[in-house]
Amino acid sequence: MTELGHVVFYVRDLDKSVAFYTDVVGLGVKGRIFNNRAALLSGGRSHHELLLIQVGDAPGPLSGRRIASITSPGSRRTP
Repeated sequence: MTELGHVVFYVRDLDKSVAFYTDVVGLGVKGRIFNNRAALLSGGRSHHELLLIQVGDAPGPLSGRRIASITSPGSRRTP
C-alpha cells in the first residue's frame, strides 16, 4: 500500500483490528485516544490516516454511502 486517505472505521474489537492493520497491512500505531477505545494508525504519510473506534456490540453508524481509497504501487488515481 502506498497511500491511504483519512478513514474512520467503527470496530467491535479494537485490539484485533489493530493487530490486523499493523501485522497484515503494515500500518504503525501512533497513539490511542478516548480512554483507550480508539487507535490512530499511519503508514508514515501523515500523523494518522486510519482511526479505529471501538463500539463493541453497539450498532454502527447509519447506513449510507462510504468512500475509501487505497492506492497500491503501479495503480493510477482516477477522479
